[in-house]
Amino acid sequence: MVINMDYYSETAVKYKLTAKDYLKIGGIVAIGLVIALLSFMFGAQFFVLLVAADIYGMYYFISRFNCEYEYLVTNGELDADKIIAKRTRKRLANVKSGEFLLIAKYSEKYQHQINSCVRKINAPKGGTHFAIYQKSMQKNCIFFTPDGKMLENLKANVGKGVYIDD
Repeated sequence: MVINMDYYSETAVKYKLTAKDYLKIGGIVAIGLVIALLSFMFGAQFFVLLVAADIYGMYYFISRFNCEYEYLVTNGELDADKIIAKRTRKRLANVKSGEFLLIAKYSEKYQHQINSCVRKINAPKGGTHFAIYQKSMQKNCIFFTPDGKMLENLKANVGKGVYIDD
C-alpha cells in the first residue's frame, strides 16, 4: 500500500506603510479636496454627485495601500500572491519544485547570486528568505517570509540539486 502525502503550508504577511506611502495618501486627499472645492466654487449643477464620486475615488485609491502578501507551498511548488485591499489578487510568482536553484535565508554572502537575477520580486520588502529559480531560461529571485512548516515543506519536496540554507 502506497500512501501519497500532500505537503501544504500557507502564510500571509501584511505590508507596512512607509513614509513615502503616507505622502502619497496625503497627495490623494489634497487632490480630492481641491476637486471638491473647485466643483463648489464653479457652482456645478451636479455638486453633490461630483463630491460623492470624489469621496469614492479617494477611498478607492487610499484602500489600495492596504496590501498583504500570501505565500502558499504545495508539494514543493511556491505560489506568491499580492492581495490588494482584500478585493484584488495579483500572482507574483508560481515556481514549480524543479525550477528552484537556491533557497536560503538572506545574507550578504548571496548578494552576487541575487544580483545575477534578471527579475527580482520583493514580496514584501524585508523578506527574510529568498529563492532563486530558473524560468524561461532566465534566473529569477523572489524574497519571501516563510514559516517553519513552509521551509520543511520546501526541503522535503524540491530537487536534490537545490541548496537549501536556513
